Amino acid sequence: MFSKLALFAAVVSAASIPDPTFTKTHLTDATSGAHVADVIPHFGAEFGLVTDAGRIYTDVRLAIKFIDEDASAFIELHGSGSFDNLHAYNYLRLETNSTTYKSLEDEFLYASIDVSQSPAPLLIYKLDV
Repeated sequence: MFSKLALFAAVVSAASIPDPTFTKTHLTDATSGAHVADVIPHFGAEFGLVTDAGRIYTDVRLAIKFIDEDASAFIELHGSGSFDNLHAYNYLRLETNSTTYKSLEDEFLYASIDVSQSPAPLLIYKLDV
């Protein structure tokens, strides 16, 4: 079961993600709202396929810099979604040198983005077993 509370949250808009790099967005703690990390500008890319049936397949990579320690993380998302409900679901893999967030490398992480809203909320969850 996925945790009921998201680990991190961000909002994404066309203005903050000029293809093909991420800029001007950050991650917050989904519970407290505290600013946790900034997306490293001009690093990363996104790629997606859309089928004739309206399915979306995503491949996204970005790097973040944690604000509470001198550490960064590489985040890779792979997933699928649908133009019917404008929602994408992604498996997320994270690699980091952060002592605070290092344990997330061994967790199953899930990202959800609802592009029917603008800006679109992006939530990152952890699988609780």
